[in-house]
Order: sequence, then structure tokens, then C-alpha cells
Amino acid sequence: QAVGFGEKIRGASLIITGEGRIDRQTLNGKTVWGVARAAAKRKIPVVAFCGETGKGYEKLSGRGVSKIVAIRTAGMSRRQAMEEAGPLLKKRVADTLILV
Repeated sequence: QAVGFGEKIRGASLIITGEGRIDRQTLNGKTVWGVARAAAKRKIPVVAFCGETGKGYEKLSGRGVSKIVAIRTAGMSRRQAMEEAGPLLKKRVADTLILV
């Protein structure tokens, strides 16, 4: 509200946001939740990228977040995901946006 985010997204067809970890705490006021709420009011789809997902992340689906994409995949260590964050994020974004 302080930065007028609701007005800044007027006319957008897609919003991309993210955070390090999306989990049940995200619904307690993290940025992704605020973005999703503002976007939902205008029926703008939101894709959220994150380093990893945690317990309760699925609760954002249907609450303004259309898709959640983690860069850390099964079998990948947290350390590897952090060390390769840039290239992994670039690949996940490219792969995801082809489908949107």
C-alpha cells in the first residue's frame, strides 16, 4: 500500500515474484502473499519463483498464486541450489514462461 503497488500493476497481464522459501509462513505477510492479494483483486495471474518450497506452500494455490516454481529440485542439495542459483533460476523462468 505504501508504494501504491495496486496501481502500478494496473494493465499487467502477468506478475512474476519470488522469495527464498515459500511455505506456510508466506501467508503471514511475506511479499509473495501481498503481491498475490493485490493481483487477485485485478484477476492478474502470478507466478512465484523460490529457492525451495516448504510445508504448507500449496496453500497459496487458489489464493492468487497461479504457479509456484522452486529452483531446488528433488535430489539437489540446498548448497548446490544456492551455488547455482543464477543459472537455475534463469532455466526455471525460461521453462515456465514458455508454458504461460
